[in-house]
Amino acid sequence: MDVTGLLNQLTGNSAHHVKNSFNFIQILESLKVQPEDRMVSFDVVYLLTKVPVVDSLTLLSHHFEDDVFTLFKHLLTSTYFCFDDQFYEQTDGIGKDSPLSPVIANFFMEKFEKKAI
Repeated sequence: MDVTGLLNQLTGNSAHHVKNSFNFIQILESLKVQPEDRMVSFDVVYLLTKVPVVDSLTLLSHHFEDDVFTLFKHLLTSTYFCFDDQFYEQTDGIGKDSPLSPVIANFFMEKFEKKAI
């Protein structure tokens, strides 16, 4: 199993998780909203490049043994990209092109949501 698969096992288990737009419609159709109820939606602009790496690593350290955690740390802190024939190191957020990025973003947001609620 790859690291994305390892992390995927920890995501999507929230009571508030929405798999896709079809699932969202099903959830909305089944809701009985009362006048005193409030619906909240988290909309993060540029989520992948805004996921805090240090905070994500702290959360990951609670779920994985040292060797697997070290692998996650390497993957999240050694992101390089090329722009206009110049190489750069990404120093904040996570790389948009990594298959791990959406899973890390989901993992972080689920933990954030749990803390917020």
